[in-house]
Amino acid sequence: MRIAVVGSINADLVIPVEQLPRPGQTVSGGQRSWFAGGKGANQALAAARLGAQVHLFGAVGKDDHAKLALANLRDAAVDLTGVKTVTAPTGLAVVLVDGNGENQIVVSPGANDKVVFDEALVASADALMLQNEVPHDVLVKAARACKGLVVLNPSPVRELSHDLLDEVNVMVMNRHEYEAYGQIKRGMVVVTDGSNDAVSYNNGVEVARATPPEDRKSTRLNSS
Repeated sequence: MRIAVVGSINADLVIPVEQLPRPGQTVSGGQRSWFAGGKGANQALAAARLGAQVHLFGAVGKDDHAKLALANLRDAAVDLTGVKTVTAPTGLAVVLVDGNGENQIVVSPGANDKVVFDEALVASADALMLQNEVPHDVLVKAARACKGLVVLNPSPVRELSHDLLDEVNVMVMNRHEYEAYGQIKRGMVVVTDGSNDAVSYNNGVEVARATPPEDRKSTRLNSS
């Protein structure tokens, strides 16, 4: 399986808090930690660890955050020849995580606004994975170039044009995003809900449901 990913590469600054702040509120946090992140990088890493041949197209800056962001991808043998180094800083996500595993995330795109891709390589892939952390016109061009399966994670929430939706085969989003988009009723949509069930809908009708193992229900995910 050959998978192309056109997407974001970030360094994640994660800060634990007892309670997520309300608007205008300042809260104290615990020990900060840095992780490799970005929805595109996360997709590429997961696919590679499952045994796929993955080619990632993205952009990073000329900074130490780039080294952090790319280290796990290199270890997983993701093809990074499509990752360009640009003058903008590497993308940064600031993640607040409370004691229940709920989070708030703010992303500064930086280099992710400079992503380019090779149309021939995308066209030859069996599947293409996209997310909303790169410019919309890049997503449309990549989706049109792909001749295989096109999967979109429409996060963060923003307007989805018909030019893009007409090219997408599967959308994967969390419960909050699903509600924000008005519970999309077209095509295949997979909705995740933290430690609860993941549900697949086809044209608005539930077709599959997956319950996580008990030992995974207590796991808290901190990265974007």
